[in-house]
Amino acid sequence: MGLERLASRVLGFGEGRWLRGVPLVLCALVVGCHGGDDDDDKAPTCSVPADARGSDACHAWQQAICNYAGKCGTLVQCDCIAQARAITCASDDEATRCTQALTSASCSATSDLAGCDLVDMADPAPAIAACQTYVSTFCAAGERCGAGSATDCETQAPSEIDCSKAIGVQPNLDQCISEVESISCSAASTPKSCENVLLLSE
Repeated sequence: MGLERLASRVLGFGEGRWLRGVPLVLCALVVGCHGGDDDDDKAPTCSVPADARGSDACHAWQQAICNYAGKCGTLVQCDCIAQARAITCASDDEATRCTQALTSASCSATSDLAGCDLVDMADPAPAIAACQTYVSTFCAAGERCGAGSATDCETQAPSEIDCSKAIGVQPNLDQCISEVESISCSAASTPKSCENVLLLSE
């Protein structure tokens, strides 16, 4: 597989496995949510990793919302952590408010959780900038390998990846970018570090 097809896959053509849409987590906003405060099922739990995006207050919110999701059955707790860790919080004060609310909220009483979901809490600015870097890096690699103009690639990219919808970027983006910059033009696969590296609002 040449880099032109490789870049096409990563820029969203076809499978779409390189981007991840962000679900609503809070039970009041999810159709058909299940689970409850007295559930006995004990799924594995995960902690927010040290390299997660955001401040300490943001990390506390990431943990709290995913614990809530696991408790109330809106999203598997570890799957939630895998997404929440990519989000930089727009406000530490709001993150702290939501952490406190989520810690004490029951699954059936979510009136105090407005503004606490993943999309609500995210500061999109750093994610949008990272998304644009991601696209331009792949387009530059494509040009280097004879897959066409990087300018044309970047002009066409928004039809496949709308960076204006980016709300999070995984901590491994820097590794992804570095590996793409040095990727062989005859590479048979895209770097694993680039899989699901962007979170886009739906």
